[in-house]
Amino acid sequence: MGIPADMMQWASAWHHDLADAYLTQLVTYRGPGVGEVELKARFGATRNQVENAQGVHFDITTRDFLIKVHDLVIDGNLHSPDPGDEIFWTDAHGEKHLWDVTNQFGEACCREHDRYGTTWRIHAEHCSNVFPCVPVV
Repeated sequence: MGIPADMMQWASAWHHDLADAYLTQLVTYRGPGVGEVELKARFGATRNQVENAQGVHFDITTRDFLIKVHDLVIDGNLHSPDPGDEIFWTDAHGEKHLWDVTNQFGEACCREHDRYGTTWRIHAEHCSNVFPCVPVV
């Protein structure tokens, strides 16, 4: 093995490969009107501080899904996450969960997780533990 041209990029790829091998779980990613794909995802979180109308600050943590860009291929096309996409996950107890991809706190619904653009950090909001997700009125 020769010396990599960009040692940091090589180290980043090595780190992501290890994380994908040992820290991922299978999820189903669905783009409404586009289709769906089963792929591996790592779970993450984003912490935000928001302020209400009375000036009180709240710390809010949202669920993130870290998905390799090249894995998010639906019906042969590379898919960019969009608000309204859905992520389905079954936990260790067999309980099914639905997460909605959403814009969070003025940010886009996703961003690049690493400086090389190989992994999406997708922001999602827990919708329900049962299918389908029915909005509460």
